[in-house]
Amino acid sequence: MRPMISMAVGLFLVFMGTGCGLFGPRPERPDARAPAAPTTDFGKPTPERLARYLNEQAALLQSIESRDLNIDIRAPGANVGLDGGSLLCQKPRYFRLIGKKFGSQEVLVGSNQERFWFFIKRDPSDALFHCSYTDFEKGAIDLPFPFEPEWVLEALGMGTVDPNGAFRVEEDKNTFVLIEDTTLRGRKIRKETVFYKGTARGDQPQVKTRTMFDEKNRIICTATIKSVTRIPIDR
Repeated sequence: MRPMISMAVGLFLVFMGTGCGLFGPRPERPDARAPAAPTTDFGKPTPERLARYLNEQAALLQSIESRDLNIDIRAPGANVGLDGGSLLCQKPRYFRLIGKKFGSQEVLVGSNQERFWFFIKRDPSDALFHCSYTDFEKGAIDLPFPFEPEWVLEALGMGTVDPNGAFRVEEDKNTFVLIEDTTLRGRKIRKETVFYKGTARGDQPQVKTRTMFDEKNRIICTATIKSVTRIPIDR
């Protein structure tokens, strides 16, 4: 059999700060796609099965590029919707997010193997923050909002999950939710991946959302997949 690689064509990416909310998720549109109709009732899957599925899909995806992003900036005294942006993400740590308003750059977030950086035009400091991963891991810098390229990779379906993680599965009428409670640099975080029940067909995604929450249940990073294109590949 030829495996299928699924690429998101409708994607919303969000970052939330622990102090000031710089980006906020948009509410689900009324015309959002309906869940996939179950084709076979396999029953409730085990956490191991869902984690294995995520890792198999992540292994097929090395990079994502988008030239059409929707971004909201939320900061004290400002709530700005950007009218343009681009995103490039490539394993293992290359990341570039640019947001513009009337052609002017409002947001810049990036990283490479050695360093990461970000700039928020409407931040009162008007400063470009940058730090090496070595210094960051030593606790030499206190960021105004948390940023980890690995979070973005996971939210976009590119990062692998620990198959031996502390997972549990919850469900409702239309979805299964794979939940992992873990820590990062001493902070408690929760990761949730929402799967549509049944086998997705056509441009319907199998994974609906991937979200990470901090210890106060605030969103750190989330991606919502609206539709996909399936490309057969040969091994």
